[in-house]
Amino acid sequence: MPQDLETKLKLKTEAYNALLESYKVLQLRVERQINLSSSDDAEHVRMTTTERRKLIETNRKLKEKVSELEIENQAPQVAIRTARELHERQYERQKAEIIEQKDQIINNLKEKIQQFSNLISPNQPYDFQSLQTEIKRLKIQDLTIQIPLKKQEFEQNTNNLKNNLNNSGKYLLDKIIKKQNKLFQSNKNNSDKLEELKQILKDDLKNNSERLTEVLNENKELFNLKKHLKNLQNEQNIR
Repeated sequence: MPQDLETKLKLKTEAYNALLESYKVLQLRVERQINLSSSDDAEHVRMTTTERRKLIETNRKLKEKVSELEIENQAPQVAIRTARELHERQYERQKAEIIEQKDQIINNLKEKIQQFSNLISPNQPYDFQSLQTEIKRLKIQDLTIQIPLKKQEFEQNTNNLKNNLNNSGKYLLDKIIKKQNKLFQSNKNNSDKLEELKQILKDDLKNNSERLTEVLNENKELFNLKKHLKNLQNEQNIR
């Protein structure tokens, strides 16, 4: 199969997913406008009942469209898997048809996004690049709030677990967590030494061994959140 078809489909799929993200950001904008305070000293302009109803209806349509698009996005992948079982020429033809279909969907998406953007922010022209930047900004903002809360929860559960351990058990738990962090940083999923330490501590914990698993899972989740935030911040700095 020609490489250019694979490349084209990949690019179309990436463009499709990016536009789908744009829909989600527009939906978020609508929900925020719906929930805006109507106090006199607010920075925004108070909305009329008609405007509010229009925004609520827009939000409903956006949610429906996002659900439809997520379902549509799966259909071409099913078609590709089926086509792979057919003759090479037929497969290439199917691939080309899917690319054309993606083009049509993308163009339709752009028109719809422009319409919704005009409704939400009539005085601000739609700019895809700005929307992508806002997506990253919102994700960074969310992670910046989420990570300290997750860290606090992790530390609290770790301390609760230590309350059931003697001094050697507490030392061993700290050692396990440090070892786990080193494995994360080296992109390794497992270590015989780590498993050995975990088993020793589980024997010490007896019937509370599941709490150790919960703490280590929380540590893993916290590490992944920090890593995701760092990647987003690096992308933002590059731009």
